[in-house]
Amino acid sequence: MMTRLSIVLMLMTTPFVFAQRQIALSIDDVPGVNVQSSDGSASRLLLRLDSLHIPVCIFINEKNEESINAATGHSALEQWIARDYMTIGNHSYSHPDLSKVGTKAFLDNVDRGAVLCTNLAKKYHKDFHYFRFPYNDCGVDSLQQDTMRRALQERGYSIAPFSLESADYAYNDVYVHRWQLGDSVGARAVAQSYLHYTVAILLFIDSVATANGSSNLRHIYLCHDNALNRDYLPELVRHIQDLGFRFVSFDSAVQDPGYHRPLAYHGRGGMSWIYRWMHSPQRRLAMIAEPGDIDILHEYQSLQAAKEKSK
Repeated sequence: MMTRLSIVLMLMTTPFVFAQRQIALSIDDVPGVNVQSSDGSASRLLLRLDSLHIPVCIFINEKNEESINAATGHSALEQWIARDYMTIGNHSYSHPDLSKVGTKAFLDNVDRGAVLCTNLAKKYHKDFHYFRFPYNDCGVDSLQQDTMRRALQERGYSIAPFSLESADYAYNDVYVHRWQLGDSVGARAVAQSYLHYTVAILLFIDSVATANGSSNLRHIYLCHDNALNRDYLPELVRHIQDLGFRFVSFDSAVQDPGYHRPLAYHGRGGMSWIYRWMHSPQRRLAMIAEPGDIDILHEYQSLQAAKEKSK
């Protein structure tokens, strides 16, 4: 008869029994101008992150901080950086598109986006060495991408990858619009669609990674500091944890060998690093099979078109 101890020892020596999938949470466009508290208190998203007890990596646009400070007279950015669980990265000053503005103007924007963060990183004894491209546009071709990589390395930055995102910016615009219309039921329906879609994307991307030689990849989820995540990110985190994923630091996630594979894609498209590893354009067409939410996409595009028309 096996004792409880012998059963535990057997399980401990059985490969993969205790293997747990890992994922890092990264949030772009911090601090969010449209969702920051106006009374000097911490943003509601930040307070909710406090309650989750998971590591988080944020990518900062310093122009957002300047806009908030000018309007409220207080620093939103310092409240984010002061958190012990927070890793910080540069997301440029004003979120330009590299392929549109060119290398020199872009690098000037990168440098301008490090002024406040460098001082705050020193104050709170933090590294400030990740850079994430706005729109994940790393350059128009391999030449510009290599130029940018070397220029960023000279500045002490590592390029921040991601494995999945779920168009939370599109869901957010529709979500906010429905609240503005007084359609609370519709807004909550959009939020639930966002949760379901993100879980579906995670499972799909995980299967693509496994099929392409990166099984048990430490995933990196990219989302944004917006109203939708302010209200629903804790619920999304629970859904992901229910799938068996453990949230780990960004530092830990980028150590996965997958993120050190050579990139085969050198266009300006902001796709997942999983697709960038694929040498065959035909294999990259796996993106077409990604789960989609056509209704949300169409509504988002309509809202964008209306904004353009009103300018």
